[in-house]
Amino acid sequence: MRESNLAKTYLPKWQAKNPGGRLFRNNTGMAWQGKKILHKIVEGVKYVILSFPKPIFYGIGIMKKSNKKGRKHPVGGGDYIGWTEKTLCDLIYGDNYNCNNNDDSRAPNCANCRYLKKIAVFTNLEFKTLGVKESPDQIKFRKLVEKSGGIAKVIRENET
Repeated sequence: MRESNLAKTYLPKWQAKNPGGRLFRNNTGMAWQGKKILHKIVEGVKYVILSFPKPIFYGIGIMKKSNKKGRKHPVGGGDYIGWTEKTLCDLIYGDNYNCNNNDDSRAPNCANCRYLKKIAVFTNLEFKTLGVKESPDQIKFRKLVEKSGGIAKVIRENET
């Protein structure tokens, strides 16, 4: 199965479980910007020539040195990033906590709970097909997100 098919299978299930959440495709790469564009055709092949070209890196990840010139580009970010909607009650008492069915005297009454304020929690999903491992940069980024209180998950082909 291709990574894109894996994502197409998993994402609708994720959205059904997280109706207030949003995920966006996190493409990373480099594009070129220049001040003047010249078009040139050589032997039937079109070329674009930029004067004063400079690279522009895009995507979410840890900034890493890319070459001898010291330019940095993002690496390690998940295939999809965004947020998962949580309430303060979810974060304080746990996702599966139901204050109406609990004897804990510290628990709020959900009907008029002051902890029902919604919060967007950063979410980072990385999709991996069979036999493909996370890169060291992806592991580093995933651990950084988790350490910072976000949600970071690797979705493997056999988990969908």
